[in-house]
Amino acid sequence: MEIIKKLDKLSDVLSSDRVVRIQQEASDYLKQHNILFTVLACEQEGITVKIEQEKPLSGRIYTFEELIVTAKGLFGRYVLNEVFVHAHPYVESPAEAVDGKWVQSHMNHYKIKLKEVAFQTGIDKTNLSAWINEKRPMSRIVKAMFFNFFKVYAINDLVTTLSGEKIHFYYIKKYFGRELITRLVALSGHENAEITENGEDLKIWIP
Repeated sequence: MEIIKKLDKLSDVLSSDRVVRIQQEASDYLKQHNILFTVLACEQEGITVKIEQEKPLSGRIYTFEELIVTAKGLFGRYVLNEVFVHAHPYVESPAEAVDGKWVQSHMNHYKIKLKEVAFQTGIDKTNLSAWINEKRPMSRIVKAMFFNFFKVYAINDLVTTLSGEKIHFYYIKKYFGRELITRLVALSGHENAEITENGEDLKIWIP
């Protein structure tokens, strides 16, 4: 089984014995941390590899810097060439944070009743209530459904603000990120807008 993708690119610099050993080490990273390696190039100035982490099985999420150190350490033990690394850290979907309390807080903020959620999603109130009251665990699909349901309301808040009204965004940063919102505010012509944040709260004040 090819644990390190395109490892054959290193056939000129790796003996068959080292191929087995480096594949075994890479296999351990895959099993323990869901980390994948791919050889992108082998040139005179060095080798280029890609390291990426998918949803971690152990719960440990490697940072960008840790992935680079890991890749350099692994390949550096077996090749003399310089090791160049393209690192791709795992980024958790914001929908993963959704649970019953999350949904309830958003329903309270937007003053949405369970009946309205049922009408707009087409899901009966019994199932919705079981998820929201945490009597039934949410699958990733259900979490994504709730997340995107309330994202529509967040977008409406954003459009309302950029139309010139003063509004206090609640959870808006989680949906869009401060950088994107700052750019949108600037593009809308509100150069004097004040943007302040506190945790997940983001307030945009347009004079």
